[in-house]
Amino acid sequence: MRIKFFPYTIILVLVFSFLFLPTIFLLNEDHALMVAYETGDSGHLAYAVMSMFDYPIYNQHNYHYASTGQLFNAISFVVVLLLKSIGQLFGMYNQPIFGVIDDLPIFNSAMLAINFTSALVSILLFFKLSNLLFANKPVSFVASLFFIFLPWAAIYSYWLKTDAIGMVFILMAILYLVKFIKEAPKLIYFYIAFISLVLTTLSKTYHGFLLFPIFLLFFLSHCDKQNISYLSYLFSKNFFKILASLPFIYILLILIIHPYAIFDFGGGVYNERWMFMPWEILINMFSSLISSILTILSPDALALSSNVMKGKPVDMSVNFYNWITLYRKEPIIYLNILLHYLLILPLFFRQKFKVSLLFTVSVISCSFYLLIVIYGNKSGLHYHLRYIYPIAPLLILNLVAFAVYIWQQHLTSKRNYVKILGIALGGWFVLSSFAENILITTNSLLSKAAYQHSTVYKTREFMLNNSDIFAPRKILMGIGAAPLPFKLNWLEPPATVSWIVRRGFKKYVNPNADVFTLSWTTGNYGLKFIKNIDIQFLILSESHSVFYKNYLRKNHFQPIKKFEPSNKELTRFTTWFPNVNPQFNTFQATKKLLAIHRNPDTVIGPTIVVYAKAEIPL
Repeated sequence: MRIKFFPYTIILVLVFSFLFLPTIFLLNEDHALMVAYETGDSGHLAYAVMSMFDYPIYNQHNYHYASTGQLFNAISFVVVLLLKSIGQLFGMYNQPIFGVIDDLPIFNSAMLAINFTSALVSILLFFKLSNLLFANKPVSFVASLFFIFLPWAAIYSYWLKTDAIGMVFILMAILYLVKFIKEAPKLIYFYIAFISLVLTTLSKTYHGFLLFPIFLLFFLSHCDKQNISYLSYLFSKNFFKILASLPFIYILLILIIHPYAIFDFGGGVYNERWMFMPWEILINMFSSLISSILTILSPDALALSSNVMKGKPVDMSVNFYNWITLYRKEPIIYLNILLHYLLILPLFFRQKFKVSLLFTVSVISCSFYLLIVIYGNKSGLHYHLRYIYPIAPLLILNLVAFAVYIWQQHLTSKRNYVKILGIALGGWFVLSSFAENILITTNSLLSKAAYQHSTVYKTREFMLNNSDIFAPRKILMGIGAAPLPFKLNWLEPPATVSWIVRRGFKKYVNPNADVFTLSWTTGNYGLKFIKNIDIQFLILSESHSVFYKNYLRKNHFQPIKKFEPSNKELTRFTTWFPNVNPQFNTFQATKKLLAIHRNPDTVIGPTIVVYAKAEIPL
């Protein structure tokens, strides 16, 4: 008896681990994130978790950025609580478990491990889902590899964000939807999918968009399997019972994950934007569209539309152009849009083209989501494909489903030359797209791994070696754009940190902090803020130094240290975010990044200058 065994899942685990594990615990290239907790991106997320150990305990409102990612925060809280308890039990941790916002590397590593594990689980769930849909492990394996290397989705595998754990529950919901449709219409499948959708919403609010297509498919497929009309089931007692039970499940999950959203036990800062409201997606989209039309009509209408939207609308024609420019660069997006138009064929040729309801709803929903992203980005500041992340699996599966359909229905009985042509065209698309994705993702990871060659890291080392001088003094940092939490933990004693913002979160700025960092603002605003603060050090990138020219002269500051890259060309390789960095598309970039790693004396990044008052001895 021949035993058939091919461990696809094991290979996926090995590929994923080999790719992402070496860089997951490396310092980030952004100083503002690096000095935060050495956690990778979003040190503020790590601080949000650790703030839950302060009083009132488990309150996700303890930190202003905790209006999203409640599920990640809750899981991290439990894991860190376990680590603290074990540490105290064996005498390795002498701080109080509660009441202290601690930042030991092991706690931050635990959060990164949770993120890494979530991203890995999402890949395995994607493989299981694909195999359930197509009953073909080799095809599912290739599709899973495509998901692993998709640059704008892969970033969540090595970026400390809440999206990766949200993807786990997105895929759980879709998996049980497919089981409901293909295997058996069990009610338990519906409830598992609903719970998963609530949990993914508690990771990122916009993930809740998937409630619409998934709920619709459950409803339509149940009616079809039971051979009952949609209208009669809509007004049936069974449907009403299910509908009535959902709010109770929703509230129960919120009480477990985020109880302070409902009950105020004292000391919490109420955040109005704490849960997903499904109808807001449609309201925001259409209000943005109306404001765009009114903008064209008259200035008075524009003022009215601003009030409707509660914010300043952007020019939607610019917004549309910028997003379409991004969409057309990504094959799985523009081919999905093509699939949307191809769906008209079954309407005219019903006998020849039979398309499943699951495929139809998936393609239409993806197209609708792509439009929502265009009209939902009212700020007009961030044009990144990472906002398409919730539908990334669907975009891939739609194309796989189309390819499998074409092969089974239209190529299996054709002559050899037709098959060869079909295989050649499909293979060319897959290989070219796959190769580009591998190149961009690999270069992004090499760039992240090169962080210790950066001028920012050299600045950190300089401060660390002179910790006793820097720690007790007022410092302004103008070398990054990301927010900081309130502690610079590698100085002795640790320095409190506050960040300067032009708008939003002003009440969280601490004028008594040791370190101030510019965030989402220019140097001019920083000058206004520090006017009455006795700053002793300025650590500035060259681009920010221009703003402080007169300030430096009037207050007798002198440059005491300058960190420069080995050459100007290497400056670009300090930012590893793939969509922002078109230079990662080339093999030349790979060669340069490898050369950086081979030469320990190579320095990359922007020029950074440390200024000190003349009377400070060094």
